[in-house]
Amino acid sequence: MLAPLILFAFSHIASANAQHAGDQVIPEVHPKITIQQCTAPRSCQTLQREIVLDANWRWLREAATPNGYNNCIGIYSIWYTRLCPNPTECAKNCALEGAQYIGVLFSKVKMQGLTLRFVCSDSYSNTLVHVGVSELLPLGVDSTYQTFDLNNQEFSFDVDASTLTCGFNGALNFVKMDKDGGMSRYPGNQAGARFGTGYCDARCPRNLRFINGEANVVGWEQSEPRAAVQDGWATGQYGFCCSEMGIWKANANATAYTARVCRAGEQTRCLGLNCGEEPDGIYQGVCDRDGCDFNSYRLGNPSYFGPGKTVDTQGKITVVTQFHSPGGNLSEIKTLLHSKRPCHQQRLLNHNSISDKYCQAQKTLFGERNAFAAHGGLKAMGKAFQSGMVLAMSIWDDPESDMLWMDAKLPVDRDVSIPGVTRGPCTVSGYPDILEYDAQATKAEVTFSNIKYGPIGSTHEIQGI
Repeated sequence: MLAPLILFAFSHIASANAQHAGDQVIPEVHPKITIQQCTAPRSCQTLQREIVLDANWRWLREAATPNGYNNCIGIYSIWYTRLCPNPTECAKNCALEGAQYIGVLFSKVKMQGLTLRFVCSDSYSNTLVHVGVSELLPLGVDSTYQTFDLNNQEFSFDVDASTLTCGFNGALNFVKMDKDGGMSRYPGNQAGARFGTGYCDARCPRNLRFINGEANVVGWEQSEPRAAVQDGWATGQYGFCCSEMGIWKANANATAYTARVCRAGEQTRCLGLNCGEEPDGIYQGVCDRDGCDFNSYRLGNPSYFGPGKTVDTQGKITVVTQFHSPGGNLSEIKTLLHSKRPCHQQRLLNHNSISDKYCQAQKTLFGERNAFAAHGGLKAMGKAFQSGMVLAMSIWDDPESDMLWMDAKLPVDRDVSIPGVTRGPCTVSGYPDILEYDAQATKAEVTFSNIKYGPIGSTHEIQGI
């Protein structure tokens, strides 16, 4: 997925010879949450876990002054060349600081779940605020990420996205990033999962400040002229790619769940056309950036999801996603949404789940190339889960494409009568220059709670799935 924004200068880490942790100014104290591992309905073991902030949104400071405040990257995401003349020197000179979790990144942190706010105050400043929160990743044991193999399993959670208007996205994804944050593969990374390093996804994001333990300083520039007012949105020459399963991407008006796979079996640094960016490289990248999505509105059912609709987004929603893998290969991903009223699964395009046959039918209807199949389809997604994928939760806006791909019309110059063009009811979606300064932004938040996983049928007692 696209990485979100923070106006204050958060970043990455270093030591004498490599990318290091430097939490002398702000101690890195991870908030605790619980995740339940189930064997049958009402038979679940509670796992005590911690969450960590993705390294891309941390303060990056000069390592030589442990108690100082010299930034390695400043306002408008400009690298200071004295400390960062090249990728390796930058890793030596700079250190990732600890994150302010309580009060800045969250409005609430409870053992059962967490609430992520889009606009948060900064206790170190009377004027600066944080806009958006990057990926928050659960840790397992030994300061590594909690990983999940969901083949023949289901994953469920409760979510409240009622305050997220058009242009916002509260997301829960699984990504095929390294369990230790890249420490064992990249000697330049000595911070690891404890400091949230190693994030990647199938969009091959180039706004990541460190990749493979090196600073992404070469070719670093603001991605669009308007981004000059959005500190944190700039890109380097490299992207970081890995398979991604988007179980929940939503605001109160639209939602989609999407499978995106990559040809490489592990996370991979990309350059040029291999990053798969439009227009020239969209089908040449190591990952399928479009993916295969199930979006009810886009498939012709505008009455299914939204305020007062079948799935009523005015309150809490239970999301149950099953990964059917008979014979060892993933063949179907099925999701049920349950709100105030009983909800039944939809049958659109004669399908009620993501399968390889559904993906082909969807691509045919929408006149799109089936890059999902070309990159390995559901079998590739199942293999990604077999070796463990990492859970990532976030709230964000979209300076790259204004969230049009989820809740509005895209491409904007095509007629709405063309199948697949309209993805949601929003007429004007999330133009960040307006969205981030709107009063609604201060109310925008998403709450994830009651997270469970286990064999199919074990995490819920909801009829219809």
